[in-house]
Amino acid sequence: MNDKRPFSGLHFFALLWMLFFSLSLLVGCAAKETVYQVPSQSGEKEVKIIATSFAFDPGKIKARKGDVLLLRVENKSGSMHNLTVKGPEGSLLLDLHLPPGETTEGRLSLTRAGIYEYFCDKPFHTAFGMKGKIEAATQ
Repeated sequence: MNDKRPFSGLHFFALLWMLFFSLSLLVGCAAKETVYQVPSQSGEKEVKIIATSFAFDPGKIKARKGDVLLLRVENKSGSMHNLTVKGPEGSLLLDLHLPPGETTEGRLSLTRAGIYEYFCDKPFHTAFGMKGKIEAATQ
């Protein structure tokens, strides 16, 4: 006898598992964004960023046009990542390689007001939420 049911028990559990996995990704990507306000002191300003499997913390940095930031990025994951920063006009400003378990530094001058996007350009990392932004306000 040939069973013509659209879903067998195995298909049902596979579909259920895919639904659970998709929902867990959405919940993980919807985590609360941490905001860091750069102090208004003069001179270079240090900003610490933590890279985990698919996130940067903080996810938003508030600064001012003219600030020079020393980005100190610690990769706490077991995977290779990077931190790519693009300026408000989309030009590449910084590309830091982040070996697992190490801290890497880079300087970023905020010469224009606007949004500076940062992200990991490894395949699918940005899509999974490994991104953030620096908001450079006018003085």
